[in-house]
Amino acid sequence: MDPESIRYDNETIIWTSEGNINNGLKPFIRIADTNGRFLKEMILANRYLPNTNSNSGPRNNGVFESLTLSQDEKGYWVAMELPLIEDGVEPTLAETNSPVRIAFVNKKTGRFEKEIVYELNKVERPAINGATFEVNGIVGLIEYDINRFFVLERSYSMGYEDGGNTVKIYDVDASKATDVSSLKSLLGANYTKVTKKLLFNFETIRKDLTNAIVDNIEGLTFGPDFNNGNRSLIVIADNNFSLYGPQLNQIILFELEK
Repeated sequence: MDPESIRYDNETIIWTSEGNINNGLKPFIRIADTNGRFLKEMILANRYLPNTNSNSGPRNNGVFESLTLSQDEKGYWVAMELPLIEDGVEPTLAETNSPVRIAFVNKKTGRFEKEIVYELNKVERPAINGATFEVNGIVGLIEYDINRFFVLERSYSMGYEDGGNTVKIYDVDASKATDVSSLKSLLGANYTKVTKKLLFNFETIRKDLTNAIVDNIEGLTFGPDFNNGNRSLIVIADNNFSLYGPQLNQIILFELEK
């Protein structure tokens, strides 16, 4: 079990786990009551299940990283952190074709329905000081209007004293995106992706943060409105149990100007 995203919805808790693909443990989306008792598990499309085929399926630690309630209140949107193997390659320092699926899950039936495509950026920085690990993926998602999302995209490279994270928030429009749920593979397929516009780059405030560190920011949610009517947006870091070195329990509050 690798819990990643959690949301509150009408006296229930919805949460995701990436599982452990390398060990054959499936990811999941589950619903519990507010006392933590299991209520329901969503039915995953086969493409999201671990398998022994090296040419298809999810990548380890690259599955359901983010979840949001849908604005129509009929279900949830869940985003892959990394592309399915059959859809494209993982981001690298070079420009790649790295599309990830964002899927709508019907609240009543528990089944996956519409799927749209978001194109990942390349990795921002090379790993240094003898390290080799680099990654970039979707780590946070929130639908703020019908077919409109804020997406957290985080690039991480090992070896940096500043944490190695480059984090950006994108304003995403999915109104013209193709439903690709019927496509077994995105490679060579004809479809329209969501459009994305940079909303905020955390590099612009790095010097103002504790120790000039942008930590492993992986969660975002709306908070209470400000007195002037503007909405608040809160982001939070996942500290990975500090397995890779000291981290901050970093929480940052933003005001969304109209």
